[in-house]
Amino acid sequence: MMYRLISLLCLLSVTTGQIQLPGPCDWTNINYERNLNIDELTGKWNEIERVANPYENGTCSSWTLTAVKEKNITVGMKILVQHVDNRKLSSRNGNVTLNTSTMKILATFTDGLQIEFVIMKTNYKDYAVIYSCSNQGQSGSVLAWKLSRATTLSNATKTAFQEYDGLATGNWTAVSQTEDACKLNNNAINTHINPIILMVVCLVMGKNSF
Repeated sequence: MMYRLISLLCLLSVTTGQIQLPGPCDWTNINYERNLNIDELTGKWNEIERVANPYENGTCSSWTLTAVKEKNITVGMKILVQHVDNRKLSSRNGNVTLNTSTMKILATFTDGLQIEFVIMKTNYKDYAVIYSCSNQGQSGSVLAWKLSRATTLSNATKTAFQEYDGLATGNWTAVSQTEDACKLNNNAINTHINPIILMVVCLVMGKNSF
């Protein structure tokens, strides 16, 4: 199955760094994790490499997943995606839902962005390889990430990542996780917030100031 997917991606075209399939997304040829332990995915993941996408272009990128529990049972999950761009911390947060029949994961962010993805491979404690595809007209737009718990890669992580180099040959972009890449200018933060929510917050704050 993995080789069929790579063969399919070899037919793709690349537009502005993104991977465009010659046709719509084809999830049937993707071999991904079907027995996920969603609780084991919680915590912080560092982006080591990614396929170019229009949502993030900075360094020191990370995903943080937090379980929402009721009576010690996970009923949902929060997601926080951050990266440093021009010394400013950019944050996007939202909710995550898991389709238990297909094991596809849908991240819905507060600014309206939605990304559906699958976990191609993970051992939970070291690495995770993420694949996403969304239809854009008559073609599919492919996104992918290599995530690691640590910024210094273990041998298990290196081996797992190498297995998926062919998933996007020539289109993986290394994400710097050095101290300098993570440095902020006066701790400036740029948060992606729905403008309607922001307007309501401003009105409430203005009302309370009188």
